[in-house]
Amino acid sequence: MSTAAALTVFTDPEGAAQAVAETFIETLSDALAHQDYAHVVLTGGSMGIRSLEAIAAHPRLLDLDWSRVHIWWGDERWVPAESEDRNDKQADDALLSRLPLNPDKIHRMPAAGAGIDLDHAALSYADELYRVHGGTARRTPEFDILLLGVGPDGHIASLFPGHAQVYDKAEGAVPVYDSPKPPAERISLTLPTINRAKHVWFVAAGPDKATAVHLALRGLWFVDLPASGAKGTLSTRWFVDELAAAELDDDLRAEYEENA
Repeated sequence: MSTAAALTVFTDPEGAAQAVAETFIETLSDALAHQDYAHVVLTGGSMGIRSLEAIAAHPRLLDLDWSRVHIWWGDERWVPAESEDRNDKQADDALLSRLPLNPDKIHRMPAAGAGIDLDHAALSYADELYRVHGGTARRTPEFDILLLGVGPDGHIASLFPGHAQVYDKAEGAVPVYDSPKPPAERISLTLPTINRAKHVWFVAAGPDKATAVHLALRGLWFVDLPASGAKGTLSTRWFVDELAAAELDDDLRAEYEENA
């Protein structure tokens, strides 16, 4: 499989979400056929949750052995566990509550009000990643699928342009105190952790994402546009609608669509 980024453009967000769902089920099924366990990293945001809803509606959903799937998150808002703003709560509602998951394999990021501060919460999630990976090295799992939304500013997870967390070279998770999007406090995987994934898939829709999609595919420096720095070891795919692809010129669009 080519490691060059691939682009598929759909008429509308629903078409993109349906394609994510089909590719997700196929890829996860293949992983489970060849491995004891699989690792999936979920994302929030409107397209992220729409994609999870499409996965939940897939006719082959329950053909997979979900008890062998580890569930992780790319980032989380530092709010109480019961908050509707949490990515994991939205994922529960969209998909996870319908699955026969092993509770020990659902790895939620810590919540505010649980008795630890944000710094220690990020460290504890990193420790959980290291524990599941096993061995003595401070390594994170080699994720099978990692879903990412992309912000209008090109941020991914809670890694924002020009912020210190983008420069972090360690595998694990970091605290975020100054997110430009509320809430200001969050936890995020680092970019080296994201790049441990075999398959990194971006989901984006709407005209406000067009500039970020264009600049990411142009290869703008990852510090200025973190989306440029996320790459899967086997594949990097963009699932976008026509509005999110609106700023791509014909040559650039054709170049990436040829890889799909």
